[in-house]
Amino acid sequence: MKPWKAKAFLILAGIICGLILCEAGLRFLGIEYPSFYDYDPQFGGKLRAGMEGYWLKEGGGYVSGLLPENWTIHNERILLR
Repeated sequence: MKPWKAKAFLILAGIICGLILCEAGLRFLGIEYPSFYDYDPQFGGKLRAGMEGYWLKEGGGYVSGLLPENWTIHNERILLR
């Protein structure tokens, strides 16, 4: 293997190992991108109750308290319109 190929390989391997260690450290510390949605068996997706964080899509801004913790469906019937 040529010396420049070996150096390029070592640099690339070091960058990849560094990224993997950073990702593992962030996951261990619980630092993650906020997910404002949660799975719901009836609707497929819903807003998470009490979620806070920065919303970076559609203009962005700080969002807090999207739904109360005890939020339920008021009308159990499914209406066709």
